[in-house]
Amino acid sequence: MFQISLTNILVAYLVITLVVLFGVWLAKDWARKRREKKDRKYRLVCNICGDQYEDRSRDDIPPCPNCGALNERVWLSDL
Repeated sequence: MFQISLTNILVAYLVITLVVLFGVWLAKDWARKRREKKDRKYRLVCNICGDQYEDRSRDDIPPCPNCGALNERVWLSDL
């Protein structure tokens, strides 16, 4: 039989815990970025009043709900 010191057990436990936590963090970050990208697809900014609004219709030029101006669909970049 082999012997393992208490220090080695604690180090292994900490390493495994940190790897699991890092994996959960990566998965949540990936899901958040996917969700933001999907939401950005339908978000528009009015050229006249600057209002941000969401339009899920298939219109190429949807009207702004605030001022009624027609706006083209332009991909918003993330900063």
